[in-house]
Formats: sequence, structure tokens, C-alpha cells
Amino acid sequence: MDAHFGLQSTWDYYLNVHAWEGIDGKGTATLNRVHYGHGYANAFWSDACFCMTYGDGDDPTGTWGFKTVTALDVAGHEMSHGVCTNTANLDYFGEAGGLNEANSDIHGTMVEFYARGGTHGSEVPDVGGNWTIAEQLSHLPLRYMDKPSLDGLSPDAWTLALADMDPHYSSGPMNRCFYFLSAGASSDSMQSGFTSYLPSGMTGIGNTKAIRIWFKALRDYLTSGATYHDARIACQSAATALYGANSSELAAVQNAFHGINVGPSAGLPDDASAPANVTVGVAGSSDTIVFTGSATDDVKVERIDFLVDGIVVAKLNATSGSVQVDSHLFANGHHSLQAAAYDSSGNRAVSAVMFFSVVNAFTQVLQNPGFEGGNSFWKMEGSAEIGITSALARTGQAFGILGGKGRTGSPVTGSFAQRILLPDIEGLSLDFWLWTSSTDTSGIPHDNLKIQLFDETDSLLLTTLATYTNADAAATSLDSSTPAFIRRTLDLSRFKGKTVTLKFVAEENADTLATLFRIDDLFLGRQWSDPDQNGDGLVDGIDLGILIQAYGGSIPTSSPLSDLNNDGRVDSADVLLLMKQFGQRKSQ
Repeated sequence: MDAHFGLQSTWDYYLNVHAWEGIDGKGTATLNRVHYGHGYANAFWSDACFCMTYGDGDDPTGTWGFKTVTALDVAGHEMSHGVCTNTANLDYFGEAGGLNEANSDIHGTMVEFYARGGTHGSEVPDVGGNWTIAEQLSHLPLRYMDKPSLDGLSPDAWTLALADMDPHYSSGPMNRCFYFLSAGASSDSMQSGFTSYLPSGMTGIGNTKAIRIWFKALRDYLTSGATYHDARIACQSAATALYGANSSELAAVQNAFHGINVGPSAGLPDDASAPANVTVGVAGSSDTIVFTGSATDDVKVERIDFLVDGIVVAKLNATSGSVQVDSHLFANGHHSLQAAAYDSSGNRAVSAVMFFSVVNAFTQVLQNPGFEGGNSFWKMEGSAEIGITSALARTGQAFGILGGKGRTGSPVTGSFAQRILLPDIEGLSLDFWLWTSSTDTSGIPHDNLKIQLFDETDSLLLTTLATYTNADAAATSLDSSTPAFIRRTLDLSRFKGKTVTLKFVAEENADTLATLFRIDDLFLGRQWSDPDQNGDGLVDGIDLGILIQAYGGSIPTSSPLSDLNNDGRVDSADVLLLMKQFGQRKSQ
């Protein structure tokens, strides 16, 4: 009954308030699945089945878990993910990920106000609902829209760091912005609705006008990769289209965003000048390489991102400087490099593209080994997630996550897997960094992470290479902000030359304690690289010169500079000889 009431209320809200029929705007029928799993403490919308799924919760008392997941604002929240897919289709990473979650929180809240406010016309009442999210699930709400930081994790205002946060937390500032737009901001610093960016407060425009502005922005102006500053521009455009360029509604939009540190207050000019003079450089082509960047701005350069082949791999919180990066995270060969500079208003400018080469005696055979490409090349199941937080990643901004659930009343499993052809070389090993945190301090192994090899079909277990448990934890808090990665190296030599499935499998038992495994910077390499270093189709002295330069010019003095094997010519044999010498040196 609760599930159907949630679907009915959400459908009526979108149809009557926004003239949007159903989830996709076309009236396509949907359905509910209830009593999903066993002790399943979640609800979710699936675009694949075009349906809602609800578990029964994991704690009937709501003391430490969820006593129900069919709350009205939860239903509206989850189905609004489907609406988002059919409108702006906001990405689920970066600042767009926070806007995606905020959109669901905003509409879920409006569904609650609409269904419980005593009217079912085209208006959303300002009474009947509340400004907390999922307060019926347990003894505390999941999120607070008037002051997001009350949950202990969500920020109250925009900073560039939002792009690196879990979307459930980076949604906080947009939730608060909408609260200000609808209900206003307080001038009393002791109130949860106070913001130092609007010390005199502001008057809200009510639920109906606020949500019509947001929905029009979502439907007509926002795009998939939108930032918070893009959201401000979109809402300004929506307010102008609905209420006019000189309207009090437009001024309220500007003040509400200023209340979360996005743009100036009404009547003041925007900072529209992006950083200038953005430069980028690189030194080295093997082992540790150094990226350098610089930029200028009329106010302040907040951060410089370094993008390799279009993916952010390192960040610099300064106007200029350098960062060190492990070149083994990139395949041998040519790569593009750019620097992207951001100012304090979120304006962005990028450098010209430059190219660099990676020339390592060992080259990576794993695809996306640092998870910087999200889940690309990895088969993810169960509790597996990608973390996007540069402060917690070992390098770059991403890392793999397994476990960390607990509180379920039943075991939880998750895995990352990738099929690979292992090089046919001696001394083959898997190298990765593991950070284990657990609230289980008993010292008795209850939760575990297994590193396993399966056959290429992922059906036959070949071996378990290693097992790590809660007893190996470096911290007792899952939310620790201090990374504690430990390097792990596992021997794969007896499987050289085979095609296998490498799998990281985590299992948490049924108790209420949780163990979180963070994985980053995997390396599984093969010795030497393509002799044709410059890719011109020839193996000659130029390729040899590239290798000599890459490895510091250290070659045997007893041989001619280029004819290393003294056979009277410079060819692939000389290049391979040099590769082998450096490969042996690195393995010692």
C-alpha cells in the first residue's frame, strides 16, 4: 500500500504541477516490486525495468538501521532519478552527481508537501511536508535540506571540493539553495536556515514558484555534465522565462545561490572572467613523472587539474606548482596532457594540449588500473563502488570500494573483476595498494577481502592469492579522512601466459559491524615494451635514443653508442637488449 501510494502521489505531482506525464513524460506505465531480498535496507529506481524496487529494511526498531524504505519522500526521490534520466540526464559523478541527487531530494520533498498539504491542484502547498529526507526510515533523517551539515558529512556551501565527493553528500548545497529559494533564509545566526553569505536573510517565493523554476531548469536548460554554476545560470534562465527579467523571482534565485557561495547576490555583476595564461608541462617518461601547471586570474586561481587523455589524474590546489605521478598507471606510448584551471567562481579555462610519451621497462596490462575511468573495463557486482575523492585516493581522484555496509542482518558481498592475458615472463606479480577500515575491533576475522584468479570464463576458481580481514584494519572509523594505504604484492608467476579473470571479492557477515576495503593503483606488468618507441614503423637508432633518454643515458660503455651487440647495425636487437638491461636492473 505504501509503495503504491508513493507511486500514485509522485505520478499526480508531476502531472498536475508540471504537466509531465509519468516518469518519462510520455505516460509509460511503471510498477513496484516489494519485499525485495532479505533484510534489504534500500529502495531504488531502475531504468532497465522501468520500475521501483523496495526492500523491507533491516531493523524493525529503526535504532541502528532502517525500519522501512517505503517512505513517501523516498518514493518520490527514487522515481525522480527516472525523471532526471528523461530530462537533463545528469551524470552521476563530479558536481553533476550532486545535482542529480539534489534533484531527487528536491522533488521527493515536493511530493511529500503535495500529497500531505491538503490540495491536489496545480499548486504545491507550503504546509504538510518537511525539509528532512527519509525521516521515517530510522530515528534520524538521512539528510537535512535547511542545513545539510547536520548529517555530519554534507557541506552547506559550494566549493571546488564538491566534485570529489559522494553525490549523496555533494547534493547538500543545492538542497539548501532550494530551501532558501522556497522558504527563505534566516537573519538569526542561531537558526539552521542562517547562512553567512546572506547575513540579513532573504524572503522565499514558496514551493510552487520555486519548484516550477527548478523543473524548467532541469527540463530545458541543464545538461548532463552541469556544475553548480551551470545550475545557477539554468535557474536564472528558467526564472526569466517564467516570471520576467526584472522579477523578484529572478532576484530570489540569485540570492538563494549566493547563499551557498555560488555567484553574487541580486543586483551585483557576475565574475565571468575565466583564468588566463594556463600552461602545462611534463618532465620524465618513466617511473615517476612530473606535471607542472600555472595560471592567473583577476580574483584567485583555486585549483589546477591535470588531465591525461581527457581524464583527471592529479590536482594542484595552488596558482602554480608541480605534482608527481606514477607513470606505470599509463600504458607505454603517447598520451595527451592538459591543465584545467578554476577560479573561485567556478570559471574554467584549459591549456593547449601537449603530448608526452611513457617508456617503462615494464608496462601495464590492466585496463583502468587506478579507477580514474570509473568502472570502465571492470565488472562490478554487489557492494562494489567507485570512490571519487582526491583527498582519499592514493593518487589521482578515484579508487575502488568494497564492503563498508554492515547493519544489514544478512551477509553482503561485492566484487571487481577484469579478464586479462598474463604476460609470459618470470617474476610476474600483482601490485596494489589496500586501505582497510573496520568498526569490528575484536581482532577475530569476520569480514574478508579475497584476491582470486578464475578461468577466463569467470566460472572456475583457480586459486585464492590472498585474504585480508577486519583484523588487518588500519582504522576503526570508516569515515577516516587520513588515508592508510598499504602496498600488497602477490606472486602470479605460475599462471604466466594464461588468460584469467582477476577478481577482488569482499564479504561482510551478518552482524551490525562494517569493514571497508579501499583499493587503488593496481599494477600488473609485462617486461619491456614495443621496440618501435616512436611508432614510425621502423626500429632504429631513434627508438634507441628515446630509451637512452628515458633511462638516464646509462648504457654499457664497452659498446658503441647505438650498436649495442656489435653486429655492425642498429636494429631491434639493440633496442631489445637495452630494454632487457633496464628491465633486469629494475627487478633487482
